[in-house]
Amino acid sequence: MTEYVDLGHGRGWASAEAAASIRRIDAALGHEMQITEAGRSAEQADANHAAYQAYLNGTGPWAPLAFDSKNSVHCWGNAIDTDEGQQHLELLEDHGWIRTVYRGGVLIEPWHFEYATTRDNHYTTESEDDMFTETDRANLEFIKNQLGGSGSRKTSAREDLDQVIRNQETHSSALGWIKQRIGGSVKNAGQSLTDLLRR
Repeated sequence: MTEYVDLGHGRGWASAEAAASIRRIDAALGHEMQITEAGRSAEQADANHAAYQAYLNGTGPWAPLAFDSKNSVHCWGNAIDTDEGQQHLELLEDHGWIRTVYRGGVLIEPWHFEYATTRDNHYTTESEDDMFTETDRANLEFIKNQLGGSGSRKTSAREDLDQVIRNQETHSSALGWIKQRIGGSVKNAGQSLTDLLRR
């Protein structure tokens, strides 16, 4: 069964492999790439397809090209629609994303990208273990929410920790977690605290 992953920041969901690729793209950009739509429900795909068919049959207004849920790459979690991605074609292609919607050799949906692990120069079949437990992730989410959680924040890990310390009473369990990780725990491999707080 395919695993789906929330991309965060209201960007929707994707397959685990596609989501890992998007996280690597985010890291390369230094911020979360704008995504209008990623995974799509079967109901939405079928509604979009019906609207497109009505347009083709002359019984409905213009509608964008859309496949039914059995054929929609969005439903598989391996497609995104992004305006920002159009500005970073080389980066997206290097990470396995290409534009696929052409008619008569003309690109008609420049915002639509589809993912394949076989095209991803950074894909690995080994799991990318950041060594965080689900409790660690929950604590990080709690801290991000308390600190505002904005991906555009440009603060250091020390400034983040100072903010948590100022609010120590409400952050007692999270504070212990941070001190353990910053204090040299063997679990501090992988992404830095600052990277995780900026997600």
